[in-house]
Amino acid sequence: MPEVTLDGKKLDFDDTENDSTVGELLKAVEKELKPLRRFIQDIRLDGQPAPEWRTGAGLRSLICKFNEISIETGSVEAAALEGLDTVEGYIKVIKEEINACVRDSRVGNPEAEKRFNSLFEGLVEVVKTIEALSGCADAFDIKLFRENPENFYLPLLKNLEALKDARNSGDPVLVADMLEYELTPFLDGMESRIFSCHGA
Repeated sequence: MPEVTLDGKKLDFDDTENDSTVGELLKAVEKELKPLRRFIQDIRLDGQPAPEWRTGAGLRSLICKFNEISIETGSVEAAALEGLDTVEGYIKVIKEEINACVRDSRVGNPEAEKRFNSLFEGLVEVVKTIEALSGCADAFDIKLFRENPENFYLPLLKNLEALKDARNSGDPVLVADMLEYELTPFLDGMESRIFSCHGA
């Protein structure tokens, strides 16, 4: 039976049959952590980092094979707020890229196409990240947003589809107009309505 520690403190875990897996141990720990709004951040097996501990193979390992299992936790709220700050910062970068894309589109700079693709991919990633943060907030009852971000997903996706159609039509001026007069105001409104709740 290995010594199991949680944030440096010894943890009692019953494995009398020597058939418990790492996954079962972590599941039991996560159940205890959830009311505390904490999550498993890292795990070390016999002092060695286990970067693939979240995968199926790692979870199926028997804990009796190890002498020491060290589990480190983190604050869900702190991680969520850090993620939120990252998304807000990324949106600011995207808006700067929009300005550059608008300039390039209006003068026919070939770089406009590359910038447009980067913008499109970036905004899709922003939506995915906000969705993940929203799910985390719901699961742990954390107030992250001023307004439900789901209200903005469909309008944003429609905006992006319209932009893609304009780009495919080969009209760079139309693309520039839509970026400047439709997408930018939309992002400004979204920022003011869903972000900065944690700073209030």
